[in-house]
Amino acid sequence: MKQIFGGNWKLKLVKKQEIEQLLNDLKNIMAENNPSAEIFVAPPAIFIPMVAENVNGTQIKLAAQNVSEKVSGALTGEISVASLKEFNVEYVIIGHSERRHIFSETNESTNRKVLITLENGLKPVLCIGETAAERRNNMTEKVLIEQLDIGLQGVTGNQLEDIVIAYEPVWAINNPLLNKDETIRAATPKEAEQTHSFIRSHLVKKFGDVGKLLPLQYGGSMNADNAKELLQIPDINGGLIGTASLDATKFSKIFL
Repeated sequence: MKQIFGGNWKLKLVKKQEIEQLLNDLKNIMAENNPSAEIFVAPPAIFIPMVAENVNGTQIKLAAQNVSEKVSGALTGEISVASLKEFNVEYVIIGHSERRHIFSETNESTNRKVLITLENGLKPVLCIGETAAERRNNMTEKVLIEQLDIGLQGVTGNQLEDIVIAYEPVWAINNPLLNKDETIRAATPKEAEQTHSFIRSHLVKKFGDVGKLLPLQYGGSMNADNAKELLQIPDINGGLIGTASLDATKFSKIFL
């Protein structure tokens, strides 16, 4: 299975010049090394047109960090999937824990975003993951099942092939708004292997053999130091990278 790595820039790059520099550095590295993995970047929405023009004709794919549940309407501040298509966006990150826990998005709203993304020919990157308290209380599997079953409700077998699942344990995401009183760390290889194996098994149980084909990314403090060990796990097929994707050299060391 082809590995897929995404750079989620969140709201950490807010100047045109710094984004242009990062893209130029990343394009040069990729041109020199010709990675076998698929790479996408997800800039803040206001920079999508600029990034689309910058990566046109390169190996770098374009992603959005969010999408509206509706194609159009009186919805101030929302981003239409139709607009994303205008700029050749290929992937859409949906259900990231920052959207769930900071902006109060639900499994149900996440599902509506997954469906509208698929209906319009884009690929959802469905993020799932448990909090530190949920893991301590042995609720990890229950939480992941709910996020998967509701998030993928109404998705057909054919559509499933266009979905990426990103397991990002909330406790591993370097964001004090999510982990105010918790120690932030990446999952150990054992923790990641057990959880990804469970996710894979559940997808196969729910969807049959097509469940074996979904790329499963790991996210949450993945970096150049721990990526190699994590990526040796059979059910980890790439990564959704936050902080480490803000530097082209550090990002490329993960996927090269």
